[in-house]
Amino acid sequence: MLRSIDGGKSVQSIPGFSHGDHHDIWIDPINPQRMIGGHGGGVDLSLDGGETWFHPRLPLAQFYNIDVDRRVPYHVGGTMQDYGTASGPSMSLLGGIAPLSEWRVAGGGEAGDFKYDRELTGVAYAGEYSGYLSRADESTGQRRAISAWPSNAIGWAAADLQYRFQWTAPIATSVHDPAVIYHAAQVLFRSPDRGLTWTAISGDLTRNDASKQQWSGGPITGDNIGVEVYNTIFSVAESPLDANTIWVGTDDGLVHITRDGGQSWNEITPNGLPEWAMIEGIEASLVEAGRAYVVAHRYRMGDDRPMLYRSDDFGKRWTRINKGIPDDMPLYALREDPADPNTLYLGAERDLYISTDRGDSWRSMRLNLPRVAVTDLEVSHTGDLVVGTRGRSIWVLNDVASVRRSLADAGEGALVQAPKQAVRWRNTRVWGGDGMPNASRNAVIRYRLPEPVEGAFTMDILDAMRRV
Repeated sequence: MLRSIDGGKSVQSIPGFSHGDHHDIWIDPINPQRMIGGHGGGVDLSLDGGETWFHPRLPLAQFYNIDVDRRVPYHVGGTMQDYGTASGPSMSLLGGIAPLSEWRVAGGGEAGDFKYDRELTGVAYAGEYSGYLSRADESTGQRRAISAWPSNAIGWAAADLQYRFQWTAPIATSVHDPAVIYHAAQVLFRSPDRGLTWTAISGDLTRNDASKQQWSGGPITGDNIGVEVYNTIFSVAESPLDANTIWVGTDDGLVHITRDGGQSWNEITPNGLPEWAMIEGIEASLVEAGRAYVVAHRYRMGDDRPMLYRSDDFGKRWTRINKGIPDDMPLYALREDPADPNTLYLGAERDLYISTDRGDSWRSMRLNLPRVAVTDLEVSHTGDLVVGTRGRSIWVLNDVASVRRSLADAGEGALVQAPKQAVRWRNTRVWGGDGMPNASRNAVIRYRLPEPVEGAFTMDILDAMRRV
């Protein structure tokens, strides 16, 4: 960042920032000595007109993609703008939210997708621009490149590349075979052995418009660093019920399906989807083989309408399902609840939504979540909703099933919800290990009374023999 003190006749670099990639600066109109600089690493503060700067430790990470594993406590990982990858426990046994010392880099880079291995504890697959893909093992600290096409695309126009990988090229892992991984360029790659070998199982599934694949930037300095690569597969979903059924969506507005493991593909783009919409995500149902949800957006083209579709017949017919969502709300991620297929969670530009009727209607469930873009969602095996955001890091809604049950059990009578299974934790005691407060670790009992009660009341907890 530069500044001038003589009307622009000369400029000088401003030292002291904790990070580069500057985006904005705010100068207090009442006290110009007070300034806030915004950049890819968060913010820096100055109280002396920019002579010195202070970097507060605030949770301002911008996550592209997140995932959760099946450890206890489960771990959360993802890719962060300008910082790379991070993986750490959802709950620290040091006493609360995991401190930075319990988080570690998990390969990959800032921009790609992120997936944990479904079988090998602590192994993660993380991407980066140019199609780079890595496998990292936290038990050994070793990382290795497993890219389907080991080529550095920086400096090249997309039209000159053999394979066009998007900035956040999607990764998918198979529910049916933990060794199977998918990674996508304009074609879909499949590995049967955790990235040791790869085979393209599709042709080009995009519009392949060469006019949108040319050199980006000026005649001297190009901007060809990967983010400009277009006409690519942007989302991949293997059916949890049939390994041969795979859905893919592209960044230029097409949806395809194969039902024979990639031997043949059919275009099934929803009717009415605006041209050139980005297929941000596809969610294949956990209970109905023909059901899938498509999340798309066109906000980069000045179109902020929510674009959300459901099909129950392998994409032959689609229904738009955006009732209850504002007309100016771009959408980013959808997840089906593993315990109740009628319940869906939806991440949006300024809100978080829930549906209890397979998307026929939506209501906000933002609660105390900041008004921030929700870019990715995962439901943990313990029943928590994990939320990745663009600018406020990762949040967890503990025991989301209680929210779902509360909506389903709406009424006026007395109600006691079955408590979530509690764990008796053995905390680790170390110097400097006090974490920030987290959700209760107790066996939480949620109830509703038929009418308000003045003063105290008692609740008896009985065992199977009805003894207190």
